[in-house]
Amino acid sequence: MLTLSAQLSEEFGTGFSEKNLRRMVQFAEAFPDQQIVVTLSRQLGWSHFVTIIPLDDDLPICSGINAAEK
Repeated sequence: MLTLSAQLSEEFGTGFSEKNLRRMVQFAEAFPDQQIVVTLSRQLGWSHFVTIIPLDDDLPICSGINAAEK
């Protein structure tokens, strides 16, 4: 992950720290359905997703999304 972080940072600039890459992987695992991501991304920013990603089951994620929308 550290090597990938360095390569992406060199090619594209900031935002690809090892921590951010791990969050991106968590995000992809938590939201595998692209249509859900498209819908949510219209209303939520990355910081909202970072907040709700650690929640384990679907009900808290939905609650976290509802809270983030308010």
